[in-house]
Amino acid sequence: MFDLSLSHMVVIALLVLICFDVDQLPGLMRQAGRLYAKFRSASDDLRRVFNAEVARAEADQRRVELEKRRDEVVKLRSARRPSPADVPGRPAPDEAVMRPGPAVPRASVEKATPPADEAAPAVADEVAAADEVAAAPAPGDADGGDSTGGDA
Repeated sequence: MFDLSLSHMVVIALLVLICFDVDQLPGLMRQAGRLYAKFRSASDDLRRVFNAEVARAEADQRRVELEKRRDEVVKLRSARRPSPADVPGRPAPDEAVMRPGPAVPRASVEKATPPADEAAPAVADEVAAADEVAAAPAPGDADGGDSTGGDA
């Protein structure tokens, strides 16, 4: 720490013996040891507080980065999700509101419903059209694939 050679330590020891009496040396060494322990404790406390502050700052920075990524993912998901008006065969949101109408007898509803084999192709076409709209790239998405980067 101080790079003291043996000759330097000998000179310091001789100066201490000349300046202080031999009877005072144990008390001086004890006091020097206590001061060194206090200094060491204070430096350890300072190091511990500094490391805790650095760790807290890094955690705050990671939190901010994660919030930005989450916001980007939410934005991308909302940009890629088609609106109900874009899906063929699906009514626009204002048309989808249920309004009370006249009561229809159950027999007329059963007559108006096509048999299962006739309804299946229409439902399959509607599902295929919805899948095409969902698979279409979002505006501004050049690659047309998953733009999340696979990290999410």
